[in-house]
Parts: sequence; structure tokens; C-alpha cells
Amino acid sequence: MDEILQNLSSVYWWVSVVVVGLVINLLSSYLKPPLDALGGKTFHAVKARSERAKRLYDQKVSALSSNPHAQVIAMLRAQSLRAKSNGWSLTAILALMLSLTSPWMGAPTPPMLPGALRLLNIGFIVSVVLSMRLAYAAADLEVLVIDAQAASSSDSAP
Repeated sequence: MDEILQNLSSVYWWVSVVVVGLVINLLSSYLKPPLDALGGKTFHAVKARSERAKRLYDQKVSALSSNPHAQVIAMLRAQSLRAKSNGWSLTAILALMLSLTSPWMGAPTPPMLPGALRLLNIGFIVSVVLSMRLAYAAADLEVLVIDAQAASSSDSAP
């Protein structure tokens, strides 16, 4: 506490605080315009990408809404993606179970090569990622078909 009081009563401390404050103020005034321009470019790029994705999605919905046969095919594709996702989930569970049967768990261990545990862990991570990717793709396709069905029913309603 005495050291803080000594610093506050020191002229050197006050001068250094003022100098550092001025340097920060000058740097911020020079850095603000480029940072604002970068933020604006990033915002516009994200906005343009979102608008493109929305237009593409609307085109897909309109194409599916006029074609019930394509809707059935899209739902079958979604079911196929779900089945593949379930397969990768089972692979992940198997890899996890095999990697957990290590000596520190007290379970009998199957004979493994030295890097097998590392490969099992990598296989687990890859399986989980692929499973999630396929599940999200199936969900996106299902939502697309639901939106197309809603658009076709609203078009045919009086």
C-alpha cells in the first residue's frame, strides 16, 4: 500500500501516465480509419454472401415446390444421409469403446500395436465429425422439403 502511495505522489509516475495516454490517443486516431474500413468490408462481404445463400435457397424451394416427385427424392436423400450418419455414429461408439479398454481402466486389453490407441482416438474424432456433418445435411434437406411443401400448399390455396 505504501508503494502505491509513493507512486501516486511521484512526478515521474504522473508524467509517464500522461505520455502513455497521449501515445495511445495518437495510435488510436491513426488506427481507427483502417479498422473501420476493414470492418465495413467484412460486413458487406458477409451480407452479400448471406443474400446469395438466401437467393439460392429460395430458388431451391421454388424448384421443389412445383415438383412433388423431386420432393420425394429429396426426402429419400435425407433419409440416406441420416442412415450414413447413424453408421458413423456407431463407428464412433465402437472406436470409443475400444480406446477405453486400456490398462488404466482395469479392463483386459486386446493386443494392440503401439500407435493403435492414437489411431482409435483419431478415428473417434473423424467419425463424430462425419456423423454430425451428415446429420446436419439431412436436417437442412428436410427443412428445404418442408419449406417447399409449405410454398406449394400456399400457392394452391385460394
